[in-house]
Amino acid sequence: YYGRWKALHYMAAGFYAPLLGTVLKKDGSIQIHLQNESLQARRCTVKAVLRSLGQESVSMAEKTVEVLALGVMEVYREAIPEAVRGREREFFVQVSFQWDNDYCSEQILTFAPYKYMELQKPHYRIQVSEKEEGFAISILADTLALFIRLKLRDADVIFSDNYFDLAGSGRTIYIMKKDNPGMEQMTPQEVKERLTVFSLYDSYTS
Repeated sequence: YYGRWKALHYMAAGFYAPLLGTVLKKDGSIQIHLQNESLQARRCTVKAVLRSLGQESVSMAEKTVEVLALGVMEVYREAIPEAVRGREREFFVQVSFQWDNDYCSEQILTFAPYKYMELQKPHYRIQVSEKEEGFAISILADTLALFIRLKLRDADVIFSDNYFDLAGSGRTIYIMKKDNPGMEQMTPQEVKERLTVFSLYDSYTS
């Protein structure tokens, strides 16, 4: 009604993207697939990191492959590490997908259902800068933060992305002035002061 995007708007933009990377747990293994729905072959660099909830990197794998036009391929399949067995609530896999056209995405795989994960309270480091076309919000968390929702108090804003997971590396989210009337009068400091961050952890502790 107010022009705000719901969570499904943002998530659909990801799972309907023409270049898609997915990670899943199946048959006791971690599996990573790529899907290229464009009409030309694309190269993708896949980086998978096994992390503890405290952000400690336990192991990492990296691979660059070419995916044919309108093609689907499996790029990784390994047994769930022994270090995870019996401690599924304490670990997750972070996978980044960097395509040769500069499109990038990220997926998080947890070994236990979200409600059983031993999530810790995230603490964020946030910086806001102004560009000619809008505002750039850089956000970094000190622990795994799932389904982050950004909002501006007393404003209806469309973000470049929202309801995303954050782990390890940070993210930069944009507010484009052309999509958000009234933002031209704001300063970076005002945006930062009015910004609120809510995650899955906050949903059952607030």
